[in-house]
Amino acid sequence: MHPWSEFVLTVALAGGVACATGLNCPATCTATVDGSSWPCRYHSNECKVNATLNPSRIDVVDLNVAVINPYSGGLGELMTMVEPSVAQAIQDIENSAFLPGYRLNAYVSDSKCTAPDAISASLVAMTTAPKKHVVLSDSCSAACEAVNDAIRQFNVLQVGPGCVSVSLSDRDRYPYFTRMAPSLRFNVITLYELFKFLGVHRVGIIYGYRNINNLVKDLFLEMMAVDNAAGTYSWTPLYTQRVESIEDAESAAQMARSKDARINFMALYELEGSMVLCQAYKKNMLTPEFNWFVATGWWNENFILLAANTAESPCTESELHRASFGLIGVDRGPMLNTNVVHSLSGRTLSDLYHDYTVGCEGFGNGKGVCSHQWAGYFYDGMWLIAQVLHNYLIDQNRLALHVDFQGQTGRVRLFNSVEPKTSPPSHGDRDGIVLLRQVTGAPAEAFVQLAFRTEDEDGRTIRRERSSDTKEMTPCSGATCDFGTYRPKDRSSSCPAGEVWSMEVECSVCLPGTFAPLEKSSSCLQCAEGQETLVLCCLVLCNKQNGCEGILLTGSGWPGVGSYADQMQATECRKCPRGTYAPTCSGLRLFFSVIGFRFNMTLPWNRLFVCGGHR
Repeated sequence: MHPWSEFVLTVALAGGVACATGLNCPATCTATVDGSSWPCRYHSNECKVNATLNPSRIDVVDLNVAVINPYSGGLGELMTMVEPSVAQAIQDIENSAFLPGYRLNAYVSDSKCTAPDAISASLVAMTTAPKKHVVLSDSCSAACEAVNDAIRQFNVLQVGPGCVSVSLSDRDRYPYFTRMAPSLRFNVITLYELFKFLGVHRVGIIYGYRNINNLVKDLFLEMMAVDNAAGTYSWTPLYTQRVESIEDAESAAQMARSKDARINFMALYELEGSMVLCQAYKKNMLTPEFNWFVATGWWNENFILLAANTAESPCTESELHRASFGLIGVDRGPMLNTNVVHSLSGRTLSDLYHDYTVGCEGFGNGKGVCSHQWAGYFYDGMWLIAQVLHNYLIDQNRLALHVDFQGQTGRVRLFNSVEPKTSPPSHGDRDGIVLLRQVTGAPAEAFVQLAFRTEDEDGRTIRRERSSDTKEMTPCSGATCDFGTYRPKDRSSSCPAGEVWSMEVECSVCLPGTFAPLEKSSSCLQCAEGQETLVLCCLVLCNKQNGCEGILLTGSGWPGVGSYADQMQATECRKCPRGTYAPTCSGLRLFFSVIGFRFNMTLPWNRLFVCGGHR
């Protein structure tokens, strides 16, 4: 059972502190397309969300929810954008058969997306009339943690609509907290599964200086280590690099190049991520050769416009756009827009989507900005609260959060770690839809929805859009899901003769006194005594029976190091003269046949190697 119990809610309903009303929601809001200021929706109503009262609810007891989320700060005026979803939920609950004899109310407050302001807002909300029984907060993880600490003395439940830090999964540390958005754990799991799906084994890792970035990096490393120890999948972490400054970003890009890291896992916010991408551009590390995957993927759609031509990212808009093209970011799934029915409200998801869009766009005389990425978690969060309270107050069940319903943000399941189908378990968090977005759009709207990762009755699946209509999804597994033309490799196709392959550094030149006679050799061979200066003079393999009709990669005709064929139809291989190097070996005209088609090409052989290394 969850740490808060029947006794806790009884105390909350019966007692609590009620002081004079103190407003903690802003008077003016600017969540508009042109940034103009307008009166906020609920300041004149003492921060209470309006609802049309249901006449069938008589002699009701009020159940009050403090909705503490940012109207300012790191997420901007998020609360202004999602208020219509909160109002939708309050109205739909009012019109439903849930909680007969009770009325659910919502009071909004500004956390400013910081821990100190979140604590202040929590204390004001909990110590001013009317009494608050549940808290819907926050969308910033640091604020979520602070709110949980602040409300502990009031013994009330906190539902976080948007907080994703894996630290909040600690039930002992945050006993009154549960969340609606899948934690970052599922972002990492999504990339981990995607990498395995694509056959990736070699990965570079770049992470930021924030605690949440470090936690994501550690979780991914832990998952790779478990696979390596069990022998279920082989991983090679090529490097880990922390980024806080432009110098760090340059070092990270250089490290990726030196390790030939074609696949790079980034636990970075968009500021630090743009730094790395800009430095990668300057080193010509571009897709499809070098690829970037962001686990902390809630980057703004217009991050290219925001970051370009700044001191931290001294790249032009077009340069940063080219550097980031193909990047895949992982984030919480958006509000769904399908004909599926919300199993608590009874309304179709498309109807909810439409009504929300009309409500948010109507703010500021039709200039309002929407957030379909966040709003659905507020709607489902309010319904979670209604169901939990209904189960306890009406059905007289024990107070618990084991819920399972179809929500606006996908299937809502909490505390499913004991279910045998869940692998890995949810660790007490909500599982749900995770969105994969890819940078293929214009700089102003760079991200395009690529796929979803979700849990269903058949286990985990990755679903890719078949068209721009998000209602049309197709399941995929194994090699049956085609991610378009974007299927990156984690290594080059081969190493040239004279270099050897290793998982850690891919291709590297042999040390003096050693040589590699074939493409993609796995180890350098020792040169024979007195042969340290012989040249692999054109790497032509002769076959005395058939003449030199072409290059043979295998066969008894291999003439050995330092031999070559100087013309077509040669009957023997000649030794390269001692002391001769690449300039004496000209291009070789080559003819060969494949399935009846005759090809004609010139091989320049412009990369030649001495036994002692690259000349």
